[in-house]
Amino acid sequence: MSEEDNSKGAGLNKESHFLKSMFKESDAYSSMDLIESLVEKGVGLSSVPLQPLYLAVKNLPVEQAAQHLEKFTVEQRRLMLDLDLWQKDELDPDEFEFWVESYSHCLTEEVRSEFVKSMEFLLYLKGRFNIWTFDVDDPQYPDHDNYFLTDDSLLLFEFHDDYALVDHVRSLIRELYSELGVEKAYSWLFKMVSEGALSTLEEEYQMKKGRLADAGFVDYFDALEMDHPHINLAVMDNWIKKKEKVSVGVHQFAKQQILPKKALVPFENKFESFDSELTKLTDDKRVEYLQFNFLRLVNGSITLNGSFKDGAIAINRAGEKTKSMLELGFSYLSKVALSKGLIEVEPEESLFDWFDFTEIFRIGRSLIAFGQKDLKKALKAGELEDDESFYGQMISDFLDQSFDRPTKVSETWNSTPQVIDHWNHYEIWKQKVVFFCSLNPYINKLFVSFLPLKNSGQIQDSFYFNYNVAEIDFESILISSLSNYILVQEGSLDSKVWDQGKLGLTLDEFKSLIRIILTEDMTLNWENVASHFSKYKEQFGLSEVPYFDQYLRELLIAQLEGYDYPHLEEEEFAHVGGPILLKPIAELH
Repeated sequence: MSEEDNSKGAGLNKESHFLKSMFKESDAYSSMDLIESLVEKGVGLSSVPLQPLYLAVKNLPVEQAAQHLEKFTVEQRRLMLDLDLWQKDELDPDEFEFWVESYSHCLTEEVRSEFVKSMEFLLYLKGRFNIWTFDVDDPQYPDHDNYFLTDDSLLLFEFHDDYALVDHVRSLIRELYSELGVEKAYSWLFKMVSEGALSTLEEEYQMKKGRLADAGFVDYFDALEMDHPHINLAVMDNWIKKKEKVSVGVHQFAKQQILPKKALVPFENKFESFDSELTKLTDDKRVEYLQFNFLRLVNGSITLNGSFKDGAIAINRAGEKTKSMLELGFSYLSKVALSKGLIEVEPEESLFDWFDFTEIFRIGRSLIAFGQKDLKKALKAGELEDDESFYGQMISDFLDQSFDRPTKVSETWNSTPQVIDHWNHYEIWKQKVVFFCSLNPYINKLFVSFLPLKNSGQIQDSFYFNYNVAEIDFESILISSLSNYILVQEGSLDSKVWDQGKLGLTLDEFKSLIRIILTEDMTLNWENVASHFSKYKEQFGLSEVPYFDQYLRELLIAQLEGYDYPHLEEEEFAHVGGPILLKPIAELH
């Protein structure tokens, strides 16, 4: 790779597209050894993208990192300091100490001088030390030994008792005095003692934010804005309808930037749905802009969900979420927005001529947010905030998956969950959201009725064969209630007994139920159940709950199938699922 080739960044690749080029290029910058091998071949370090370079340096011991500092440009060194000095809009002295040590070990006087006179080092001192003015005529010392005075005895630096870099910092401050002279060095350090220190912090944060933005980094608050969903579907569709083609370029430094390899892992070889649209792009300026926009999107997600400081797992998790939202947003545009007539795209045109990665991500993010908002509203209106286990395993799993990152859904209630990264998955999930929100008021009413019985001891573990009271939930109560209803309808149970609020089934009643709702090979006979369930829903006001039949069918399969009931010994029924089984009266005494 020549320096000229590298200066173009990933560029427009007619054979594939810039994302594939970025994946390939990031491999070349995955370690400092590989970067140095490129330098030996004529690639200038000034042309190496900042993020891979930063991560490669941070993976080195401080003594080795110190040897490389002089090879970087002033701009590269400052941007690396910017990355580690701040966490959100607060100083992060812990992370910055890598650089304090590295510069202390640096043998190049000019580079050390640049560091000690930098605003970043000054802000670090502010974040790590309590800095006080000191009067030799009226000395006021701390009541401990964790402090030192500057050589002019005008400032006192107080530190925590476990601070390990005292000697490094004192040495660097002495260099500052040597460089600037006593008066100027004191005035420089006094900035962090004066009343204007807070405004200086704010100004430096904004300047840092601007510098890093040019390299594709996104600060926490801009990342929040990037992650903010549309208000509702109608507003989003209207926004899509009004979108126009835009062609804007980016400056040369931005063109050079790429993501490090570990940030790209979630996207590599998994973006097939985008390939055809990306290869349609013909506007070089648009391609360069999209590459930088993709970089900013991934960086924004990493900033919001952790940071590069948190390691590969945090970065991978943020990347997986970003990828799923991108794919869902893209699926909505290509499957729904086009069919709705919200946009018109000629065969030779690309959706990326209208939408960039951040905008597509926001569409996917919004779709998920719409469903999550409905779920949160339903949960907040209920009584189960501290007792969500009452929902039962299937609904509890659904809720966990709905708020997972990335969001997941099981195609059927009991299948392996999949990431919601396609419109088909989203429709399945949305149906379950509608089902839950419709059923939740009934579940809560049931819980409110059940809780006093449980708390008062009117129901006890000793009453039941296959459940403890703590295990009784909506699933078991629903199956028990429906089972009793079916037995009444089939003439196997006196309706008067049912009317008295009977909850469980005797073992004989359960065996009668099995003969009604299971086939000879012990699989669910859904037709028999469905005919009764239709009347059951109508009688108990549940007819308006959509998708209830699918839920019940899968619940019964999960709870009842898999047992050889005709050959079970009586004690073995204690381990079956399904309805609540009552212990024989003889065993209750």
